[in-house]
Amino acid sequence: MYFSSLLSLVLLTAPLTTARTLHARADTRDLYKAYAGSSKTYPGITHMGASIEGVSVSSSGEVYAVNQTHLMNLNTGTALHTASKSDTKAYFASSRVLRSGEILLGDAGNKKVLKISKDGKVSADPFVANGKWLQPNDMTLSADEKHLYLSGMNWGENLGDAWYAGISDPKKPSHQQIPTKNAGLYRTNGIELDANEWKLYITSAQNSESKNTIATKVYSIFLNPETMKPADGETWNLELDFHAVDGLEKQKLLAADMDLDGMRIDIMGNMFSTLNAYNRVVRWNVNDKTDTTVIKLATVERPTNLEFGGKDGTTLVVVGKCKKNNPDASEEVEKTRACVDEIPVEFPGRAFYALKHGAKPNEKCKAGKRRARMV
Repeated sequence: MYFSSLLSLVLLTAPLTTARTLHARADTRDLYKAYAGSSKTYPGITHMGASIEGVSVSSSGEVYAVNQTHLMNLNTGTALHTASKSDTKAYFASSRVLRSGEILLGDAGNKKVLKISKDGKVSADPFVANGKWLQPNDMTLSADEKHLYLSGMNWGENLGDAWYAGISDPKKPSHQQIPTKNAGLYRTNGIELDANEWKLYITSAQNSESKNTIATKVYSIFLNPETMKPADGETWNLELDFHAVDGLEKQKLLAADMDLDGMRIDIMGNMFSTLNAYNRVVRWNVNDKTDTTVIKLATVERPTNLEFGGKDGTTLVVVGKCKKNNPDASEEVEKTRACVDEIPVEFPGRAFYALKHGAKPNEKCKAGKRRARMV
């Protein structure tokens, strides 16, 4: 618990800089409004299908995504890696781009992370692996690229897990499970560090006996700044109950069987969470959980994942299954197509900033009425 108190003090005394000097926003469209992503901008979307997820961004702002068997550059339509046809266990679920241009590729089915070179060759298989992992399903990476955090789930058993992997020496990775079973967490999925990497956030969804989703929440845990792992005695703390978010109706969420999926944060502490099966993304300020924005998507019906892309990192790219926009099309056809939406945002994402600057933004944030603002 020592580090919780210490980091709370640090949060109050962190040095200030001017957010406006960190980037120049080029997108003139309305903030926090969803727009349909063009197939000309994202030609790779037509190749992805219903299992699309695992979005990541490069330092140039290009966006990547995965489906069960492919790692795709959505902006160029180039498939960087394809699972072997003989590998019946392969199930790609997540990706993270490194400053070198290499990509970490999470294979949930084989419980490993691969490293893919810029030209699509496998440079490490596995890069890191652990037979005790449930998957991995999603992952997030520290700014110095030495610390990897992974989540997984067993849907049928209504449980999840969270793991730390120290990857400063890939030949000798260190592993530590971050207990979730007795902490009130169930199926864990989206996982993200806060902008200054003092906390780790994770989603939790609970099934009923009839397998409907009856609870969707986000939890956080403090990290030891020296080891980047939770200190002994640290526990998960409830951050946000999505059934209680202003602008969302609990009964409609339950009726839709809404499930939390991916989430990513900007450099000012605005977290963006996908509401799978409910056609929404929610922006919420981690420093003031009453400061939220519910964003209805344009073409994505079941959002699975998202990431900040574009040249300045202020275009939030959301992927998932498409809305049924053709009344004559069969439900099956619509359920197998992937779509992409764009949401212009005010500040660049944490991952994009880390790739551009090789560091985390040492910022102090204070909640404004609409979004996080500088003091």
